[in-house]
Amino acid sequence: MRFLLGGAMPLGALLGTVLGAAAGARVALWVGAVGLLLSCLPLLRLGVPADRQPA
Repeated sequence: MRFLLGGAMPLGALLGTVLGAAAGARVALWVGAVGLLLSCLPLLRLGVPADRQPA
């Protein structure tokens, strides 16, 4: 999992740079903020498993 996340960061940086150069920094920041909010939807939909402590 860590490998997948590490590989996605440079790709996101590249896409953010391209978007910032093409549409401007304000648009790129808004797109990033909306993407960050949308990334929480799977957790809200599926729920977070309860933290079970061993007895």
